[in-house]
Amino acid sequence: MIDSVPGRIRELDGWRGVSILLVLLQHLAVYTFPAAAERHYWLYHVTGVAGDLGVRIFFAISGFVIARLLLIEEAKYGSISLKGFYTRRFFRILPVFYLFLAAVCLFSWLHWTPVTTTNILQSALFVKDLKSPTLDWFVGHSWSLAVEEQFYLVFPPILMVFSARKRPAVLLCGLAFFLAWSVGAQWGVFANQLNPSAITGFSCISVGVLLAIFEGKARALAARVPGWFVLAVGLFLLIRPLPHGRAAGSFYALLVPFGVGLLLMYTLSRPSWATAVLNSAALQWTGMVSYSAYLWQEIFTGRSDFYGSPTVARNFHLCLPLLVLTAFLSYRWIEKPCTRLGRRLSARPQAAHAISANKSVGESI
Repeated sequence: MIDSVPGRIRELDGWRGVSILLVLLQHLAVYTFPAAAERHYWLYHVTGVAGDLGVRIFFAISGFVIARLLLIEEAKYGSISLKGFYTRRFFRILPVFYLFLAAVCLFSWLHWTPVTTTNILQSALFVKDLKSPTLDWFVGHSWSLAVEEQFYLVFPPILMVFSARKRPAVLLCGLAFFLAWSVGAQWGVFANQLNPSAITGFSCISVGVLLAIFEGKARALAARVPGWFVLAVGLFLLIRPLPHGRAAGSFYALLVPFGVGLLLMYTLSRPSWATAVLNSAALQWTGMVSYSAYLWQEIFTGRSDFYGSPTVARNFHLCLPLLVLTAFLSYRWIEKPCTRLGRRLSARPQAAHAISANKSVGESI
């Protein structure tokens, strides 16, 4: 049930900013400038974990926000418009993504950023999360977009098919399935269909969805958790002080979705220094351009041997500061106008409000 005030949640924008910074930290330390990190194992380890954690935070946010918006729409109008949802998602995701793919293809034609036609097609069709024998760096990060798009295809129809009472059970079963798959993949069971990060990604999305459905209870519960415990969970997720091995990998795969969910709910429920940081102007701006930044950073942060030549690699690395301008222009001139267009095309008239006066919000969702 939705019992909080609808609207944009600034703390989540801050978390988006944190997420893209974690991804950049990993790419810069592990791929772009690896010499410093490789001299210190702990630094190499933490920066490697940071990027994966950042993407998982993105997934949990996506599950929470999408589910929340759809539930609010259903509460307001009495139903969910699949056409409206997919129209918004189309204009929000595809124009800037396909522009990015076009740029990569152009640079590949110039022998700057080599990519294969197969990898471009897999990325464009959002199936890059499938295990593949080859992986091109410059479109490799589209595996996370594939997870998102597959979630968009499945989740809204689930809301429409199942009643409010049955949804939690169905979604809990989905979460249990992906958690079990995450563990099984660590032991080689059904490990050849999706890459392990994608499986854990679906677990994080599922947790985000359930947090939206039980938002009021989740906020109340998170508000009672001691701050030191939340901080400890965050540090554990970032540092990952576990030995290599299947058992440790299984434990971490089970912990991550719930740990990320706790971090999000805590900062949404209790004012603290963390919420102040998340609401800072710098993180809010970074969160605003995070999608465009996530797409375009791949061009600037590859390992030297990923590019067409050492000279090309050096030039892209020297142009790394241009990522900020590229992300902003991409957001300002492509992402933002297309998102607005999608909202206009999918707008539902107020006259379509179909909820009975005697029907409570809780009953309708």
